[in-house]
Amino acid sequence: MQQLPEWGAPLPPPDHAADANALLRGAVLIARHRYPLLQHEDVAEQLDDLAVQVEGRLPERQVYPLKLLQTISQHLYGHLGFAGNSVDYYSVDNSCINQVLQRKLGIPITLGLVYMQVAHRLGLPMVGVNIPGHFMISPADPELEFLVDAFQGGEVCFIQDAEETLSRIYRQPIRLDPAFLTRKQPLPPRYFLARMLNNLKQIYNLRRSYDHAYAISCYLRATNPDDLAELRDSGVYLYQLKRIPECVEVLTEFVERSPADAEDVQKVQALLRSLRQR
Repeated sequence: MQQLPEWGAPLPPPDHAADANALLRGAVLIARHRYPLLQHEDVAEQLDDLAVQVEGRLPERQVYPLKLLQTISQHLYGHLGFAGNSVDYYSVDNSCINQVLQRKLGIPITLGLVYMQVAHRLGLPMVGVNIPGHFMISPADPELEFLVDAFQGGEVCFIQDAEETLSRIYRQPIRLDPAFLTRKQPLPPRYFLARMLNNLKQIYNLRRSYDHAYAISCYLRATNPDDLAELRDSGVYLYQLKRIPECVEVLTEFVERSPADAEDVQKVQALLRSLRQR
């Protein structure tokens, strides 16, 4: 049995290579809900090629991190034309890694994923920064206290810039704790992927595309099996799809696993009674 570190002992360093691989594999699996024949190797090869292209633009002398990031941004956004899809922000393809690479359009988290994958291949691990309402990335090295906004052309920015961006989004002054850049920890792959999945779920909810919403809900349950709210949502999607026996099974599990006074339990129990009387 693996021994846990003693209380107060330093945690082992994050395995950035393993996280990068897990993120890419997860992103490919997500895209397969729409493109079932997509292969991980094909996507990885495209990212390898992007990294080789950037490497060819680097100066021969030793490259410091900021110069590397500037070169990545110049190549991806300036030369190849990657961009944030502000015109059709809620397109499903913005969340599919293969389509982001093909169309060179995406949302903050998927463009951030492409950027992170390229930087990782060039020896600069990056992490997702979990800012509510927006997604940015940052070098994993805590001494590099700046952010990259992959949706805004790979712009390198600092804490004050992030506050301005969030203030525009929320239309009110936003202040961030500067310490989060010095104590940053990698956003675990399952949380990163869950954020991608939640974006897709919201899109399918808006479209009332319940078959796709149910598929995404199942993915979300895989990232967090203890999420009872997601279990409930899966049951509701099955109800909308008129898959009543499966709906009853899932919602019964939700009721059995939930505290009696939990939100929505009584509503779900009433729905189950009506379904069983049919």
